[in-house]
Amino acid sequence: MPTLEALPPSIAQGDAPPTEAHPNCARTTSEPQLNPASISTEGPSPPVIISTEARQRAERPLHFGTSMTAAETKRAPRPQPKIPTTDLRLKDTHRLIASRYSDTGTVLSRLSSNPDTLGKLLELDDATNDRFLGEEGLLPGIGIHELVYGIRYAHIVNAAFTHASPTGGRFNSPTRGAWYASLDRDTSIAEVAFHKLRALEEIDWPHEEISTSDDYLADITSSFHDLRTASIEGHPQNPGASTPPSAPSITASSSWVSSGDTSGQPTNPGVPDLPVSIEPRTNHFARYLRPEPIPRCYQRPQQLAERLLARKSNGVVYPSVRRLGGTCLVVFRPALVYNVRRGARLELRLQPHCTFLSSQVREVPIPNS
Repeated sequence: MPTLEALPPSIAQGDAPPTEAHPNCARTTSEPQLNPASISTEGPSPPVIISTEARQRAERPLHFGTSMTAAETKRAPRPQPKIPTTDLRLKDTHRLIASRYSDTGTVLSRLSSNPDTLGKLLELDDATNDRFLGEEGLLPGIGIHELVYGIRYAHIVNAAFTHASPTGGRFNSPTRGAWYASLDRDTSIAEVAFHKLRALEEIDWPHEEISTSDDYLADITSSFHDLRTASIEGHPQNPGASTPPSAPSITASSSWVSSGDTSGQPTNPGVPDLPVSIEPRTNHFARYLRPEPIPRCYQRPQQLAERLLARKSNGVVYPSVRRLGGTCLVVFRPALVYNVRRGARLELRLQPHCTFLSSQVREVPIPNS
Protein backbone atom coordinates (compact mmCIF):
# COMPACT_ATOMS: atom_id res chain seq x y z
CA MET A 1 0.00 0.00 0.00
CA PRO A 2 1.52 3.31 -1.00
CA THR A 3 2.33 5.76 1.73
CA LEU A 4 0.61 9.20 1.60
CA GLU A 5 2.52 12.28 2.56
CA ALA A 6 1.49 14.20 5.60
CA LEU A 7 0.24 17.61 4.46
CA PRO A 8 -1.00 20.58 6.47
CA PRO A 9 -4.74 20.55 7.19
CA SER A 10 -5.32 23.53 4.88
CA ILE A 11 -4.23 21.41 1.91
CA ALA A 12 -6.63 18.68 2.92
CA GLN A 13 -9.49 21.19 2.77
CA GLY A 14 -8.74 21.90 -0.86
CA ASP A 15 -6.43 24.94 -0.69
CA ALA A 16 -3.46 25.06 -3.03
CA PRO A 17 -0.03 24.81 -1.40
CA PRO A 18 2.19 27.87 -1.37
CA THR A 19 4.22 28.25 -4.53
CA GLU A 20 7.59 29.81 -5.07
CA ALA A 21 7.64 33.38 -6.32
CA HIS A 22 8.09 33.89 -10.03
CA PRO A 23 11.60 35.10 -10.92
CA ASN A 24 10.13 38.29 -12.44
CA CYS A 25 8.22 39.18 -9.31
CA ALA A 26 9.83 40.96 -6.39
CA ARG A 27 9.62 39.22 -3.03
CA THR A 28 7.43 41.31 -0.80
CA THR A 29 7.41 39.22 2.36
CA SER A 30 10.18 37.60 4.34
CA GLU A 31 10.47 33.85 4.93
CA PRO A 32 8.31 32.69 7.83
CA GLN A 33 10.29 32.01 11.01
CA LEU A 34 9.67 28.67 12.74
CA ASN A 35 9.16 28.57 16.46
CA PRO A 36 11.14 25.55 17.81
CA ALA A 37 8.68 25.17 20.67
CA SER A 38 5.87 24.58 18.20
CA ILE A 39 7.58 21.56 16.60
CA SER A 40 6.21 18.29 17.85
CA THR A 41 8.73 15.52 18.73
CA GLU A 42 6.24 12.88 19.69
CA GLY A 43 6.33 11.20 16.31
CA PRO A 44 5.06 11.66 12.76
CA SER A 45 1.63 13.11 12.17
CA PRO A 46 -1.02 10.77 10.82
CA PRO A 47 -1.40 10.79 7.05
CA VAL A 48 -4.01 13.08 5.51
CA ILE A 49 -6.13 11.91 2.60
CA ILE A 50 -6.04 14.43 -0.30
CA SER A 51 -8.99 14.65 -2.66
CA THR A 52 -8.40 14.40 -6.39
CA GLU A 53 -9.66 17.94 -6.95
CA ALA A 54 -7.34 19.35 -4.31
CA ARG A 55 -4.34 17.50 -5.75
CA GLN A 56 -5.11 18.79 -9.26
CA ARG A 57 -5.34 22.32 -7.95
CA ALA A 58 -2.13 21.92 -5.99
CA GLU A 59 -0.27 20.61 -9.02
CA ARG A 60 -1.66 23.29 -11.36
CA PRO A 61 1.27 25.43 -12.61
CA LEU A 62 1.25 29.17 -12.03
CA HIS A 63 0.85 31.12 -15.29
CA PHE A 64 1.50 34.75 -15.95
CA GLY A 65 -0.13 36.85 -18.68
CA THR A 66 -3.15 34.56 -19.05
CA SER A 67 -6.17 35.71 -21.01
CA MET A 68 -9.13 37.38 -19.32
CA THR A 69 -12.10 35.39 -18.12
CA ALA A 70 -15.50 35.80 -19.72
CA ALA A 71 -16.64 38.07 -16.90
CA GLU A 72 -13.53 40.22 -17.24
CA THR A 73 -14.08 40.42 -20.99
CA LYS A 74 -17.60 41.78 -20.43
CA ARG A 75 -16.19 44.46 -18.17
CA ALA A 76 -13.55 45.51 -20.67
CA PRO A 77 -14.19 48.97 -22.16
CA ARG A 78 -15.60 49.06 -25.65
CA PRO A 79 -13.31 50.45 -28.32
CA GLN A 80 -14.01 54.12 -28.92
CA PRO A 81 -14.74 54.91 -32.56
CA LYS A 82 -12.54 57.47 -34.21
CA ILE A 83 -14.43 60.49 -35.44
CA PRO A 84 -13.68 60.89 -39.15
CA THR A 85 -13.08 64.24 -40.79
CA THR A 86 -14.69 65.50 -43.97
CA ASP A 87 -13.49 68.31 -46.22
CA LEU A 88 -16.40 70.72 -46.65
CA ARG A 89 -16.78 73.23 -49.46
CA LEU A 90 -20.17 74.69 -48.77
CA LYS A 91 -21.91 77.68 -50.26
CA ASP A 92 -25.03 79.32 -48.89
CA THR A 93 -25.35 77.60 -45.54
CA HIS A 94 -28.29 78.95 -43.54
CA ARG A 95 -28.43 80.47 -40.06
CA LEU A 96 -31.62 82.15 -38.80
CA ILE A 97 -31.18 85.11 -36.45
CA ALA A 98 -33.90 87.20 -34.85
CA SER A 99 -34.52 90.24 -37.05
CA ARG A 100 -34.10 92.70 -34.19
CA TYR A 101 -30.36 92.00 -34.25
CA SER A 102 -30.20 93.00 -37.92
CA ASP A 103 -31.81 96.39 -37.49
CA THR A 104 -29.58 99.44 -37.51
CA GLY A 105 -29.57 101.81 -34.58
CA THR A 106 -30.42 100.65 -31.06
CA VAL A 107 -33.56 99.48 -29.30
CA LEU A 108 -32.58 101.78 -26.43
CA SER A 109 -33.79 104.71 -28.51
CA ARG A 110 -37.30 103.71 -27.50
CA LEU A 111 -36.50 104.53 -23.87
CA SER A 112 -35.50 108.15 -24.39
CA SER A 113 -35.31 110.76 -27.12
CA ASN A 114 -32.86 112.87 -25.13
CA PRO A 115 -29.37 112.53 -26.69
CA ASP A 116 -27.55 112.82 -23.34
CA THR A 117 -29.73 110.19 -21.69
CA LEU A 118 -29.46 107.91 -24.69
CA GLY A 119 -25.66 108.27 -24.67
CA LYS A 120 -25.50 107.16 -21.03
CA LEU A 121 -27.77 104.22 -21.75
CA LEU A 122 -25.49 103.17 -24.61
CA GLU A 123 -22.44 103.36 -22.36
CA LEU A 124 -24.19 101.15 -19.80
CA ASP A 125 -25.18 98.69 -22.52
CA ASP A 126 -21.64 98.59 -23.88
CA ALA A 127 -20.28 97.80 -20.41
CA THR A 128 -22.53 94.75 -20.09
CA ASN A 129 -22.67 93.57 -23.73
CA ASP A 130 -20.83 90.28 -24.13
CA ARG A 131 -19.91 91.03 -27.72
CA PHE A 132 -18.24 94.30 -26.78
CA LEU A 133 -16.55 92.62 -23.82
CA GLY A 134 -15.25 89.90 -26.14
CA GLU A 135 -13.94 92.47 -28.61
CA GLU A 136 -12.05 94.05 -25.71
CA GLY A 137 -10.57 90.70 -24.70
CA LEU A 138 -12.57 90.53 -21.47
CA LEU A 139 -14.36 87.20 -21.95
CA PRO A 140 -12.79 83.98 -20.59
CA GLY A 141 -14.03 81.65 -23.32
CA ILE A 142 -12.73 83.36 -26.46
CA GLY A 143 -9.77 85.60 -27.19
CA ILE A 144 -9.79 88.94 -28.90
CA HIS A 145 -7.57 87.61 -31.71
CA GLU A 146 -10.12 84.93 -32.60
CA LEU A 147 -12.90 87.38 -33.44
CA VAL A 148 -13.26 89.06 -36.83
CA TYR A 149 -13.07 92.76 -37.69
CA GLY A 150 -13.40 94.98 -40.73
CA ILE A 151 -15.68 92.67 -42.71
CA ARG A 152 -19.35 92.87 -43.51
CA TYR A 153 -21.59 91.56 -40.72
CA ALA A 154 -18.63 91.07 -38.40
CA HIS A 155 -20.90 91.94 -35.48
CA ILE A 156 -23.27 89.12 -36.47
CA VAL A 157 -20.43 86.58 -36.55
CA ASN A 158 -18.84 87.78 -33.32
CA ALA A 159 -22.18 87.78 -31.50
CA ALA A 160 -22.59 84.07 -32.19
CA PHE A 161 -19.35 83.35 -30.32
CA THR A 162 -19.73 85.86 -27.47
CA HIS A 163 -23.43 85.56 -26.59
CA ALA A 164 -23.51 81.96 -25.38
CA SER A 165 -26.60 80.56 -23.68
CA PRO A 166 -26.37 80.21 -19.87
CA THR A 167 -26.55 76.43 -20.34
CA GLY A 168 -24.56 76.35 -23.57
CA GLY A 169 -25.63 74.68 -26.79
CA ARG A 170 -25.24 71.15 -28.07
CA PHE A 171 -21.60 71.69 -29.04
CA ASN A 172 -20.63 74.77 -27.07
CA SER A 173 -20.20 75.67 -23.41
CA PRO A 174 -21.77 78.59 -21.51
CA THR A 175 -18.50 80.51 -21.81
CA ARG A 176 -17.99 80.23 -25.58
CA GLY A 177 -20.57 80.34 -28.33
CA ALA A 178 -20.40 78.90 -31.84
CA TRP A 179 -21.82 79.44 -35.32
CA TYR A 180 -24.63 76.93 -35.92
CA ALA A 181 -25.99 76.57 -39.44
CA SER A 182 -27.78 74.12 -41.74
CA LEU A 183 -27.30 73.04 -45.31
CA ASP A 184 -30.87 73.97 -46.25
CA ARG A 185 -33.31 76.59 -45.02
CA ASP A 186 -36.05 74.13 -44.02
CA THR A 187 -33.71 72.51 -41.50
CA SER A 188 -32.82 75.90 -40.01
CA ILE A 189 -36.51 76.71 -39.71
CA ALA A 190 -37.17 73.40 -37.97
CA GLU A 191 -34.34 73.95 -35.49
CA VAL A 192 -35.38 77.53 -34.66
CA ALA A 193 -39.09 76.68 -34.46
CA PHE A 194 -38.42 73.83 -32.05
CA HIS A 195 -36.48 75.96 -29.58
CA LYS A 196 -38.87 78.91 -29.80
CA LEU A 197 -41.85 76.64 -29.19
CA ARG A 198 -40.05 74.94 -26.32
CA ALA A 199 -39.47 78.33 -24.67
CA LEU A 200 -43.15 79.25 -25.06
CA GLU A 201 -44.33 75.90 -23.70
CA GLU A 202 -42.08 76.16 -20.66
CA ILE A 203 -43.91 79.31 -19.54
CA ASP A 204 -47.27 77.88 -20.63
CA TRP A 205 -47.83 80.65 -23.18
CA PRO A 206 -51.37 80.15 -24.54
CA HIS A 207 -51.36 82.55 -27.49
CA GLU A 208 -49.95 82.50 -30.99
CA GLU A 209 -46.51 84.11 -31.14
CA ILE A 210 -45.43 85.93 -34.29
CA SER A 211 -41.75 86.67 -34.81
CA THR A 212 -39.41 87.36 -37.69
CA SER A 213 -35.94 85.97 -38.37
CA ASP A 214 -33.37 86.83 -41.00
CA ASP A 215 -31.69 84.09 -42.99
CA TYR A 216 -27.93 84.71 -42.97
CA LEU A 217 -25.99 82.88 -45.65
CA ALA A 218 -22.34 81.94 -45.27
CA ASP A 219 -19.73 79.84 -47.05
CA ILE A 220 -17.72 77.21 -45.21
CA THR A 221 -14.52 75.72 -46.61
CA SER A 222 -12.58 73.60 -44.17
CA SER A 223 -12.12 70.14 -42.67
CA PHE A 224 -14.77 69.21 -40.10
CA HIS A 225 -15.27 66.26 -37.78
CA ASP A 226 -18.19 64.23 -39.11
CA LEU A 227 -20.78 62.59 -36.83
CA ARG A 228 -23.00 61.37 -39.66
CA THR A 229 -21.22 58.02 -39.90
CA ALA A 230 -19.10 55.90 -37.56
CA SER A 231 -16.16 53.50 -37.77
CA ILE A 232 -14.71 51.20 -35.14
CA GLU A 233 -11.13 50.20 -35.84
CA GLY A 234 -11.66 50.60 -39.56
CA HIS A 235 -14.93 48.67 -39.76
CA PRO A 236 -18.05 50.60 -40.86
CA GLN A 237 -20.67 50.83 -38.16
CA ASN A 238 -23.49 50.10 -40.60
CA PRO A 239 -22.19 49.60 -44.15
CA GLY A 240 -25.63 48.66 -45.41
CA ALA A 241 -27.44 51.69 -44.04
CA SER A 242 -29.74 53.24 -46.57
CA THR A 243 -30.55 56.89 -47.02
CA PRO A 244 -33.32 57.94 -44.61
CA PRO A 245 -36.76 58.49 -46.09
CA SER A 246 -37.95 61.97 -46.97
CA ALA A 247 -40.04 62.65 -43.86
CA PRO A 248 -38.91 65.89 -42.21
CA SER A 249 -40.01 66.03 -38.57
CA ILE A 250 -39.18 67.39 -35.14
CA THR A 251 -38.72 64.86 -32.35
CA ALA A 252 -40.56 66.71 -29.59
CA SER A 253 -44.01 67.93 -28.66
CA SER A 254 -43.88 70.31 -31.61
CA SER A 255 -43.39 68.97 -35.13
CA TRP A 256 -42.23 70.41 -38.41
CA VAL A 257 -44.19 69.24 -41.41
CA SER A 258 -42.94 70.42 -44.79
CA SER A 259 -45.35 70.64 -47.68
CA GLY A 260 -42.57 71.28 -50.17
CA ASP A 261 -40.99 68.69 -52.41
CA THR A 262 -37.75 68.18 -50.49
CA SER A 263 -35.78 65.01 -50.13
CA GLY A 264 -34.44 65.88 -46.72
CA GLN A 265 -30.95 65.28 -47.98
CA PRO A 266 -28.18 67.85 -48.38
CA THR A 267 -28.49 69.69 -51.66
CA ASN A 268 -25.22 71.52 -51.22
CA PRO A 269 -22.66 69.90 -53.57
CA GLY A 270 -19.80 70.76 -51.22
CA VAL A 271 -20.55 67.99 -48.73
CA PRO A 272 -20.29 64.24 -49.41
CA ASP A 273 -23.65 62.46 -49.46
CA LEU A 274 -23.60 60.15 -46.45
CA PRO A 275 -26.35 58.27 -44.59
CA VAL A 276 -27.79 60.64 -41.97
CA SER A 277 -29.21 59.14 -38.80
CA ILE A 278 -29.36 59.82 -35.07
CA GLU A 279 -30.51 56.30 -34.16
CA PRO A 280 -28.08 54.27 -31.97
CA ARG A 281 -28.48 51.21 -34.20
CA THR A 282 -27.28 53.08 -37.27
CA ASN A 283 -25.01 55.78 -35.83
CA HIS A 284 -22.45 55.03 -33.16
CA PHE A 285 -22.27 58.75 -32.35
CA ALA A 286 -25.96 58.91 -31.43
CA ARG A 287 -25.02 59.53 -27.79
CA TYR A 288 -24.03 63.04 -28.87
CA LEU A 289 -27.33 63.58 -30.72
CA ARG A 290 -29.98 62.84 -28.12
CA PRO A 291 -33.03 65.11 -28.43
CA GLU A 292 -34.06 65.09 -24.77
CA PRO A 293 -33.89 66.12 -21.99
CA ILE A 294 -32.60 69.64 -22.56
CA PRO A 295 -30.06 70.75 -21.35
CA ARG A 296 -28.89 67.46 -19.85
CA CYS A 297 -28.63 65.84 -23.28
CA TYR A 298 -25.99 68.49 -24.11
CA GLN A 299 -23.53 67.23 -21.49
CA ARG A 300 -21.75 64.63 -23.64
CA PRO A 301 -21.57 66.69 -26.85
CA GLN A 302 -20.25 69.67 -24.90
CA GLN A 303 -17.50 67.49 -23.44
CA LEU A 304 -16.73 66.22 -26.94
CA ALA A 305 -16.57 69.79 -28.28
CA GLU A 306 -14.17 70.76 -25.51
CA ARG A 307 -11.83 67.91 -26.46
CA LEU A 308 -12.07 68.74 -30.16
CA LEU A 309 -11.37 72.41 -29.51
CA ALA A 310 -8.26 71.46 -27.58
CA ARG A 311 -7.15 69.44 -30.63
CA LYS A 312 -7.59 72.44 -32.95
CA SER A 313 -10.79 71.17 -34.54
CA ASN A 314 -12.60 73.53 -36.90
CA GLY A 315 -16.08 72.24 -36.13
CA VAL A 316 -18.56 69.39 -36.48
CA VAL A 317 -21.03 68.36 -39.18
CA TYR A 318 -23.86 66.26 -37.79
CA PRO A 319 -27.42 65.06 -38.48
CA SER A 320 -30.17 67.46 -37.50
CA VAL A 321 -31.89 66.36 -34.32
CA ARG A 322 -35.06 68.29 -35.13
CA ARG A 323 -35.56 67.41 -38.79
CA LEU A 324 -35.08 63.92 -40.11
CA GLY A 325 -32.64 63.86 -43.01
CA GLY A 326 -31.38 67.39 -42.44
CA THR A 327 -27.72 68.22 -41.88
CA CYS A 328 -26.34 70.82 -39.49
CA LEU A 329 -22.88 72.09 -38.74
CA VAL A 330 -21.27 74.00 -35.92
CA VAL A 331 -18.23 76.18 -36.63
CA PHE A 332 -15.77 76.56 -33.74
CA ARG A 333 -13.70 79.41 -35.25
CA PRO A 334 -15.11 82.82 -36.25
CA ALA A 335 -12.57 83.23 -39.07
CA LEU A 336 -14.00 80.16 -40.84
CA VAL A 337 -17.39 81.81 -41.44
CA TYR A 338 -16.85 83.32 -44.92
CA ASN A 339 -18.81 85.67 -47.13
CA VAL A 340 -21.68 86.40 -44.75
CA ARG A 341 -24.70 88.12 -46.28
CA ARG A 342 -28.31 88.56 -45.32
CA GLY A 343 -30.96 86.69 -47.27
CA ALA A 344 -34.71 86.63 -46.86
CA ARG A 345 -36.67 87.72 -43.81
CA LEU A 346 -39.06 85.02 -42.56
CA GLU A 347 -42.15 85.40 -40.44
CA LEU A 348 -42.92 82.47 -38.14
CA ARG A 349 -46.34 82.03 -36.55
CA LEU A 350 -45.90 79.75 -33.56
CA GLN A 351 -48.72 78.14 -31.61
CA PRO A 352 -47.51 76.28 -28.48
CA HIS A 353 -48.45 72.59 -28.16
CA CYS A 354 -49.44 72.42 -31.83
CA THR A 355 -47.81 70.88 -34.87
CA PHE A 356 -45.69 73.41 -36.72
CA LEU A 357 -46.50 73.47 -40.44
CA SER A 358 -44.64 74.97 -43.35
CA SER A 359 -47.71 77.11 -44.03
CA GLN A 360 -46.85 79.00 -40.82
CA VAL A 361 -43.69 80.39 -42.45
CA ARG A 362 -43.63 83.09 -45.10
CA GLU A 363 -41.18 85.58 -46.50
CA VAL A 364 -41.81 89.22 -45.65
CA PRO A 365 -40.14 92.34 -47.03
CA ILE A 366 -37.26 93.94 -45.18
CA PRO A 367 -37.96 97.63 -44.47
CA ASN A 368 -35.51 100.13 -45.89
CA SER A 369 -33.03 101.13 -43.19
